[in-house]
Amino acid sequence: MKKIALFTALCILFIGQSQAQNIHTWKMGPLTWNDFTHNTAIEKQVSHLEYYMGIDSKSKEVDGVHYSKPIAYAYTSPEYSWVDTNYLSEQLLQYNQCIFDMVEVYRRKLESKLQDSSIYTHGQLLDNTMRQLADDVRRIELETQYGTDTAALHRWQNKIQTKLNESVSSTTYGFVDAPFDWGLSFDLGFHYTGDELHDYFSHGGGMSINMEMGYKRALLGGSINIGGARVRSQDTIYFPKIDYYFIKHDPLTYLNLYAYCGISIIDNNKTRLTPFVGYGLLGYYHSEDEESSSIGPSNGCFHFGIIYNHIFSNNVNYWGLTNEYYNAEHDKTYIDVRLYGTYNNFKSIVGAPQGFTLNLQVGIGINGGRTHCK
Repeated sequence: MKKIALFTALCILFIGQSQAQNIHTWKMGPLTWNDFTHNTAIEKQVSHLEYYMGIDSKSKEVDGVHYSKPIAYAYTSPEYSWVDTNYLSEQLLQYNQCIFDMVEVYRRKLESKLQDSSIYTHGQLLDNTMRQLADDVRRIELETQYGTDTAALHRWQNKIQTKLNESVSSTTYGFVDAPFDWGLSFDLGFHYTGDELHDYFSHGGGMSINMEMGYKRALLGGSINIGGARVRSQDTIYFPKIDYYFIKHDPLTYLNLYAYCGISIIDNNKTRLTPFVGYGLLGYYHSEDEESSSIGPSNGCFHFGIIYNHIFSNNVNYWGLTNEYYNAEHDKTYIDVRLYGTYNNFKSIVGAPQGFTLNLQVGIGINGGRTHCK
């Protein structure tokens, strides 16, 4: 049974490859008589070019952006195209090439309309295109008397060549982003305390969640950073307002919660660099046991730093659900690096220690928004 299954699979693969080799697209070059099989003439018609057209999706990477968008394809196949070999001539081949050139004209017309239309209308666009193409092909057949009228054939060749020269011959790639986008990142980080704060609280590490909304190059976001640290002070740290104290080596949870805004100074397909300023809260908390709530000092403080994003996945995916201008999604995945500092004055602690913190965070982020796929 295994041998039979293997033989069947190889046959299917061979047949598929054979059919693919028989397909002739316009980009592959002019037609030859190898694109036709022999058949007896039908009255005045001594040859027939059978063509096919359809819509598919194509993926391609251009300038670091991976595009997925609809394309129109067209081809002919010798499986159904035929010629009476008693009438082979260069003029007859030119006649069939004239029809094939007309197929390419309509393929380009269809493809140009796909980008600005809803996917729900693609089938209708294809039907209309095929109907108009069939009408023009019929006119070529009648006016050239199936290629025997040399003057009429030359007129059609010149007319079609002009249309080919005026139309776009290849799929274009590009995008125009909508002004608004959004972002989310998850980071692991290191928390360094300096000046007088270092005499009270140790360095620490933790994780953060960053949520952002962008407008063009402007950025507005919020961040929650939670980690662990310890008490460094040899003396008891007392907080009169809440009548509580820390002692050396007490395990602490630090919470850094802030909002920020910035403007990107570099923003391209691979890199985004954004200086920012913000304001929020830095607090150190301790609980006696798992059941008791955490308590400790907190301090409102300014934040200032820079965000670096290295984009390693940049995708523009056509969706075309409506006829609106923005017809695709632009999604990015990036390495998120944040370096920022705070300056703090814990007046709620006896001694009112002042100092700074330096924070480094590294993680993964995603960014998304609507875009116009060209």
